[in-house]
Amino acid sequence: LNIITDFFDEKSVEKKNFDKKYNFIIARNVFAHVNDPNKLFKGAEKLSIVGSIFVIEVPHLLTIYEENQYDNIFHEHVGYHSLDSLIKMALNFNFFPVDCDIINSQGKSLRVFFIYKEKKKLNSKIQKILYAEKKLFKKSTWINFSKKVSSHKKKMKDIIENLKKKGKKISAYGASGKGQSLLQICGLDQNYVDYIYDKSEKKINKFSPYGKIKIKNPNDILNDKPDYILLLSWNIQKEILNQEKEFIKRGGKFIIPFPNPKII
Repeated sequence: LNIITDFFDEKSVEKKNFDKKYNFIIARNVFAHVNDPNKLFKGAEKLSIVGSIFVIEVPHLLTIYEENQYDNIFHEHVGYHSLDSLIKMALNFNFFPVDCDIINSQGKSLRVFFIYKEKKKLNSKIQKILYAEKKLFKKSTWINFSKKVSSHKKKMKDIIENLKKKGKKISAYGASGKGQSLLQICGLDQNYVDYIYDKSEKKINKFSPYGKIKIKNPNDILNDKPDYILLLSWNIQKEILNQEKEFIKRGGKFIIPFPNPKII
């Protein structure tokens, strides 16, 4: 594959002198990371012909609200998108929505399919999501979200504090951006969490930005013998629980933070 190390926008497309147009352009989990997503549409427009498909995948703002996923709000995510906002941007660049799906990636994401210069009637899936999103554009919705975050934060902290009072050893799994948000918002530092386990070699033996918690290889879990592991990478819960069968077999428990804190 020809890999170009650059930011994608209309200027980089022109600079690299692409010698052809494309039938498919895919942007998965990048829109949330750019200050001006219009530039991505401009770049895609430069590379499209009539009928080209532009596939965009983003964490869905509606899910963030409904499932209280405030850990999705962190420094790398500078934009939070709804289907409504994506469509409004896309229409400015002659991309028309033809289909969309709610997928499980990242704790439920929105995947939208746009077609270039071929206007289509909105299908029932798109209409249903747009209707459900209407609540997002009310101030009262976000006042309520603030209250839900405060309530969740208290429940989370209470669970951890009660376990610590009982002398339980607690670690965490997943040194991710969303994990850092959860630790910081809930005030869970090295006084509450002994270690964070993560497979990334670039993170192992480093320390978390908040709480200065040491990051270790998951292979150390059985030797460290934590009683509980707070699952910061809860979006890949199934994979991690399957991976840590021996920890569970020996009596270890996981704390799942969302949508409501629970111990399994």
